Amino acid sequence: MAELTARVAAHADDLHVGQEVGASSAAAWWAHTTHTTRAAAAGTVKLGHALEAHLTLCHWHHQRAHDPAYATTYHPDGEVTFRRRQ
Repeated sequence: MAELTARVAAHADDLHVGQEVGASSAAAWWAHTTHTTRAAAAGTVKLGHALEAHLTLCHWHHQRAHDPAYATTYHPDGEVTFRRRQ
């Protein structure tokens, strides 16, 4: 259920939900709607975006995302990069 919640929050962010009611961000709207703190709501939105990026990886890159030999970076624009650890 937490994954679904995070993905819905990220989708709300993509659609700029909350702007029509004056919210400064989708996370602020999510916090108000779900009666949570803005920090918790922002974390949920961020997790949702990371899940979206993670779920769109091909098999090889998905394996690297779980491989401790590689550092995975999720960028705000949705790009995911991998770097082999030293």
